[in-house]
Amino acid sequence: MGRGEPGQWCNQAIGLGMHGPVSSEDLDRLIAFYESEGIQAQVELCPFADESLLQGLSARGFVIREFENTWYRPSPEGLTAEDSLLTPWPVGDDAEPMRVEVVQPGDEDLLRVAVEVSMSAFVPEGYDFGESEMAIHRRMVEMPYCRKIVAWMDGEVVAAGGMKSKPPLGAMFGVTVRERWRRRGVQQALMAWRLATAAADGCRTMVIHGKPGEPTERNAQRMGFRLAYTTVIVVKPGEGLVQSL
Repeated sequence: MGRGEPGQWCNQAIGLGMHGPVSSEDLDRLIAFYESEGIQAQVELCPFADESLLQGLSARGFVIREFENTWYRPSPEGLTAEDSLLTPWPVGDDAEPMRVEVVQPGDEDLLRVAVEVSMSAFVPEGYDFGESEMAIHRRMVEMPYCRKIVAWMDGEVVAAGGMKSKPPLGAMFGVTVRERWRRRGVQQALMAWRLATAAADGCRTMVIHGKPGEPTERNAQRMGFRLAYTTVIVVKPGEGLVQSL
């Protein structure tokens, strides 16, 4: 379970019920954890979770908010740098080669750029990335298995996103390509960069999440990803409770 200020994307619980039944007491504690701060409880429900979770959430008034697909790129021998991961460089016909920079702990200026660009497709226009929000991303950068990345081309930031690499599993998340650089292969190239990085770290499988029908899915399929399962995002509405992003 993650919790920040009301409305933030981290206000959600994931991975519940994957190791057996979920008790009524645990679900009541989960609800109280969020509602005590004026936040609408939100759970990402995996279809492989124990049935007790689905029954308990339904009994407590949770309703479906949206769906999300999880895609994976398998490799029995593990991901390798020779596994046809890299797309042609440079991206586009007349562009300089894209350069990927990893945000280092303490580099507040680059972190701010990475957050504002990568999150721009997931938050409303004018969203305030205050200190509480930045603290979450700062902690992510400090994790040894997590990277926030910024892509540069022609001296300009063209995209930003993130990845986790903790063998045997790696994960991609949160890439946004700036408007004028879209439809030029930037997102697919960043998928390739992260796959190659995960391979170098020793990961055997890579996953990526996205809403059904989004461009992320088309790029994932081109890169050899397969659909693993669809998660259901459920929430417990309540008067005065703030829904998260």
